[in-house]
Amino acid sequence: MKRIFRFLLYLVILLVASAFILPIIFKDSIVDRIKQEANANLNAKLDFEDVNVSLISSFPYFGLDLVGLEISGVDRFENQKLVSVDNFGLYIDLMSVISGDRYSIEEISVEGMDLHVLILADGTANYDIAKVDTTASSEEVNSESSSAFNLALREYRFQDIDFRYQDLEADMDFIIKDLDHQGLGNFTENIVDLKTSTEAQSMTFIMEGVNYLNRVHLASDFDMNLNQEKFEFNFGQNSVALNGLELNFEGMVAMPEEAIDLDLKFSSPSNSFKSLISLIPSIYYQDFDALKTSGEFRLSGAVKGTYVDESYPSFNLALLVREGFFQYPDLPASVQKVNIDLKVENTRADLKNLLVNLSRMDAMVAGSSISSSLRLLDPMNDMQFDFLAKADADLEDIMDVMPLEGYEMAGTLDMDMHSSGRMSMIDNEQYEDLKAGGYLKAANLHFGGDSLGMEVDIPQSDLSLSPERAELGKTIIVYEGQQMEMEGELNNIIAYALRDDLLKGSLDFYSPHLNLMALAGESEPAAENPVDSSLVDSSAMEVIRLPQNLDFSLNASIDTLLYDDLEIRKSRGTVKLKEGIADLDLNMSLLNGQMSMLGSYNSVIPQPLADFQFGIKDFSFRESYKALDMVKQIAPVMENVEGQYNLGLAMNVHMGDDMSPLLNTVNATGLLSTRTLQIGGKVFSQLATFLNNPDYEQLKMNDLNLEFSIEDGTLKVEPMDFKLAGQKATFGGTMNLDQSLDFDLQTDLPLEKLKAQKYLGQFQSLSSGSIPLSVKIGGTASDPEVKPSLGDLKNQLGAEIKNQVKKVVDSAKTIVKQEVNDKLDQLVSAAEAQGDKLIAEAKAKGDLLKAEAKKQADKLRSEGEKAAQKILEEAGSNPLKQAAAKPLAERTRKEANEKAQKIEDEAAKKADELVKAAENQKQKLVEDARAKAQI
Repeated sequence: MKRIFRFLLYLVILLVASAFILPIIFKDSIVDRIKQEANANLNAKLDFEDVNVSLISSFPYFGLDLVGLEISGVDRFENQKLVSVDNFGLYIDLMSVISGDRYSIEEISVEGMDLHVLILADGTANYDIAKVDTTASSEEVNSESSSAFNLALREYRFQDIDFRYQDLEADMDFIIKDLDHQGLGNFTENIVDLKTSTEAQSMTFIMEGVNYLNRVHLASDFDMNLNQEKFEFNFGQNSVALNGLELNFEGMVAMPEEAIDLDLKFSSPSNSFKSLISLIPSIYYQDFDALKTSGEFRLSGAVKGTYVDESYPSFNLALLVREGFFQYPDLPASVQKVNIDLKVENTRADLKNLLVNLSRMDAMVAGSSISSSLRLLDPMNDMQFDFLAKADADLEDIMDVMPLEGYEMAGTLDMDMHSSGRMSMIDNEQYEDLKAGGYLKAANLHFGGDSLGMEVDIPQSDLSLSPERAELGKTIIVYEGQQMEMEGELNNIIAYALRDDLLKGSLDFYSPHLNLMALAGESEPAAENPVDSSLVDSSAMEVIRLPQNLDFSLNASIDTLLYDDLEIRKSRGTVKLKEGIADLDLNMSLLNGQMSMLGSYNSVIPQPLADFQFGIKDFSFRESYKALDMVKQIAPVMENVEGQYNLGLAMNVHMGDDMSPLLNTVNATGLLSTRTLQIGGKVFSQLATFLNNPDYEQLKMNDLNLEFSIEDGTLKVEPMDFKLAGQKATFGGTMNLDQSLDFDLQTDLPLEKLKAQKYLGQFQSLSSGSIPLSVKIGGTASDPEVKPSLGDLKNQLGAEIKNQVKKVVDSAKTIVKQEVNDKLDQLVSAAEAQGDKLIAEAKAKGDLLKAEAKKQADKLRSEGEKAAQKILEEAGSNPLKQAAAKPLAERTRKEANEKAQKIEDEAAKKADELVKAAENQKQKLVEDARAKAQI
């Protein structure tokens, strides 16, 4: 008996110990197995922060959590994230882990996932990451041993999911935010009774620039029967709610092979017109519950047949609205007599004779009437179209029926347009068979208000339509007090609207005065303490892609153009846009001179290319420095230059993802010339100190012709001759991307210009003549370092004087060398002390930079919190508004915190760079001290 109890005691101890030890023992093997499977089967980068394993809390299953899981693309999708997951959890049968042959998964949970599916214009997809094993036979692929995982799933959960399906090939974007979905069912059985629950806070669907769904709330609870062998889904009577619109559906979807068999029906159980208009965001998010509505609404549809390759099932959709009406209780007018008849029908697998028939869509908006119709037959082949649109509208009526607080609208629109025919008529230019005509006239239009943030007036505009073209008559636009006039024409507009074909046109544009910063909404004065531009998040900037289906010419004339502090006068030129490339030919007056610009911007290639030729005449050096940021970056010396210059420049540069020039791709050749200029600054200040002659702090240069080139971002100045203070001089060298300088200046120094006492003794026997002067210019463009030296006099003086000078120079060199060698320790110590001082100053600057960044970051966080609280407060007690406001408020906080953190990170990085630069400078000071001691 004692033996039995002893055995049971040992067994219990063994089991308890195993519960603690087994997760530790098998953790590494599971991690290795996961990464091995990924490396063997994925054309992608898989990584995760940590793996947590457990047994006690999940017994008899083995719990596995992948924390911080990320899958990123390679090759064309390099650095493009496919999916990131905060936590990916699996519950695995313990015995399958111990055996090591198969892992039987019982439960899956996914929390905090961001999934971005991207399909490029050529059809390449970022989710196509599975490697193809070309050596495996079909028998091996189909064998039971082909996979180490056996799915025996009973429950799955997805929480806090963001999903984006972006198809550039089809011009489609589908976005889901804050999705929660879970399902219960025994997947170990062939027939699974699956119960699911789904909720998404926001769902948006955009196709070809049209928002079909915009931030729609989705909720659904439905059951289905899944046949795993046939991969067939059978739905009972289930429902899906989109905002206030509820849809019932039932039927079947089967995917036994590549084909998809469908037999689905759907309808709206409610006949309320209110449920339909809930899909309009501007209505749904503003006191929707208090809205007065009436009218009949019906929606139904069905899909039946097989979809495979280019073969489609039959389908139909019918939507009907009769005498729709809605009115906000606090507004004086209503929208009424809303009538819609829409039918979509397809009965053939090739979509031939597909019919989209919007036979009626009209409404009365207060006193304004709107009506339209559209019929498309066989749109996939030779589409037959029939379009009609009429409006007699006063925009103030919209203000009377919609709560548009902070917005102002006024003016009238009179429109009557129609078109009918076949696409083949347009393709064959049979305009005589095509019916198209009409007009659109606008008068005294006004848009403004605090919420819009701008004021726009259109005193007059008219557009006329014919089969060949649309003509824009004289149109006047006044934006923020700036008047613009334009007129022109568009050709092939019907084919462009219906089939996205090439749109051709031209436009003449004139403005007496234009402020580009005001047009961009940046007219507000700068803050007293602006944030360092290098710390500002520029991720919102994107590459400007020009449309490739436009062939357009713009002729522009602007009397005065303002850009920041730069005033441009008499700007004239043309811009031609074709196949995604813009060609420019511009002339203008600025900076007290003239400039011509000829070139192109190619947005088709992955990194857009700007390729331009500039001709500049009589520009001011100092005004160029004041007005042009690029000059401040690459030629800060211009701040101290007086005079005018001419410049011929041919340059090309690729643009980055944030539309900033990629400096390492700049290639250019140019010639800068000036008759006379006066120059000062740090270079000549250091030269004047060396010579002990203040006359050299400001020098005049004559007949300067500076030939230069830029290759891969490095500026190279070819050696050139010019007059410096009346003496012949030669100058040349390079400046690199980091603004480091390597220039040489050679000239002759008249003896009477040398005032430095420590050098005068070398030339005391000379009464006249000149001395060779060499100046090595290093450091950076913003902080240059000058190392002047006096050259050999042998070729400048007579034989006797040269011998005397040689003796004096040799003696001076000996004395100097002895003095320097005697004071080696003092020089090195002084250099180290100076270096330590630079490091201390750099650390102080870094601390100040980080303190300022923290102040800016704290302000951003505070503003983000205030904005989030405001969103929550505006939601009030309305549960629907609260549901929409909470994720928006959280996202506002998150974005503010991310920007604040980036500011602090960038400041810390800059501070480190300052200290590193100071340490390098200290090392250089010590090396220079040692070098001087070896003269």
